[in-house]
Amino acid sequence: MVSRRPVPERIAKALDPLDEAAEIAALQALKMVDGDQGFTNAEMSVILDRTRSNRLRNAAALALADRHATGLAEHLTALLASPKMAKASGTLLFALDQIDGMLPAPAFLNLIENGSYEARAEALAFLADERVIESNPDDGEDLVAKLSAVARSDDADAAEAAEEALGHWQARASTFKP
Repeated sequence: MVSRRPVPERIAKALDPLDEAAEIAALQALKMVDGDQGFTNAEMSVILDRTRSNRLRNAAALALADRHATGLAEHLTALLASPKMAKASGTLLFALDQIDGMLPAPAFLNLIENGSYEARAEALAFLADERVIESNPDDGEDLVAKLSAVARSDDADAAEAAEEALGHWQARASTFKP
């Protein structure tokens, strides 16, 4: 994630939630190539991290994916692990898919528990493609326990997604046993 240092004026303008014209100009600049008054990868990373606008965040993620920006997978997965991003994560998941990124188990769980229907479906597609990874040895057990809890929750969509994820995860785990 990007530090909270002050940002250059043109980025600050793009991040102003009250200035729609600046946001539109930033969206157009995201489509430009460096040196063509477009944003650099570093500037787009700041926008991706700091904007409150889903449109601007999504445009930055897609532009960075098109450029195959270094470190984008880690940046996207950090955003996807945040519960506040779960409902608006579809384009971030698409960008991660475009760069053949892997989805860490904690981000996967966040999307199953807190995501929109579409985000849950995308997260399940990552699992079906064996692109959900464990960051540490306890992730698998933690994931099963937490998915089991979500499967018993009052949120019917989350419970259904958790049941499907448990089926995939347990089938996957059984293929690795000696």
